[in-house]
Amino acid sequence: MQAARTPANTGLLASAPGFRDAGGPPPLGLSGLEGQSWRFTDDNGAEMEVLFETEGRIAGPAFAESMRWSLEGGELWLLYETALGGRSARRGRLSGPNAMSGQGESNRKGPHGQFHRWSWRAVRVK
Repeated sequence: MQAARTPANTGLLASAPGFRDAGGPPPLGLSGLEGQSWRFTDDNGAEMEVLFETEGRIAGPAFAESMRWSLEGGELWLLYETALGGRSARRGRLSGPNAMSGQGESNRKGPHGQFHRWSWRAVRVK
């Protein structure tokens, strides 16, 4: 999973740590979230629930097979192929034991050629 390197792609997709190749080693910095389920809500109201598994794997959404996660210094990273065939990255921070929030970016381009970006929040389900 390697993000396209275009001048417009200088954000999350270009800088996600440990996610350069989905076939490579699992991301570093995994800790604290294994076995927990979280519900993510985007600023447009879209929701997904994920289960953080060991070795950076995710269970839950239909496209979970392509999802990888990492928690490094309190910063969560998710990178995945979307159900629409695109690639997305999410970066956020834990704001408490049961809450986190952050930003997302997709390589799906808007009407002016810019990458789609959004805010999200998540709550621990179990």
